[in-house]
Amino acid sequence: VNMNKTLSIIYLVSFLAIPLSLFSEDGSRLWLRYDPVADAAIRAKYSSSISGYAVYGDSPVCNSAREELRSGLNGLLGKEVLYAGSKAKSGTVVAGTPENSQLIASVFSMNELKSLPEGGYKIKTFYKGKKQYFIIASATDAGVLYGSFHFLRILQTGKPIDNINITSYPKTQIRILNHWDNLNRSVERGYAGLSLWEW
Repeated sequence: VNMNKTLSIIYLVSFLAIPLSLFSEDGSRLWLRYDPVADAAIRAKYSSSISGYAVYGDSPVCNSAREELRSGLNGLLGKEVLYAGSKAKSGTVVAGTPENSQLIASVFSMNELKSLPEGGYKIKTFYKGKKQYFIIASATDAGVLYGSFHFLRILQTGKPIDNINITSYPKTQIRILNHWDNLNRSVERGYAGLSLWEW
């Protein structure tokens, strides 16, 4: 009887665990899976190097960059990374334009950033004496957001951050998600459920 009871409990626990495994990754986060960096040594290196983050600018786009860095850094490092605000100390990820940050202006001029195509940005590990900063700079708020995503992608892929020096810009002006709706209203690639469109 005890054996049957034990087996019943095992079956019940296994059955209840199935939904957790099925729905733990539903694809809705797309590339924004800010799970802790898998390599513990690399994650520890990032955690010791990054002390906080600051995004300068009050536009909705800058607010999005701020929120993305918050959730991205917290998730990837597996700890709470504090917002530094105007008190950026060594190890701070600093994002914005030269107009909004004296620190960024000391690294990149507005003319240098304006020479990039629309939405362009620069990411640089900047050393000021013994202090280390991770600068995400652009002439536009959109570029600040793009650069923030790029910086998080560097962490996601486990690349070194001691000497980052990146210049990048969007190759196309309009980017969309690849979403396939079939004529029978089934969805081949995209969200779950029937197509929004009645063909």
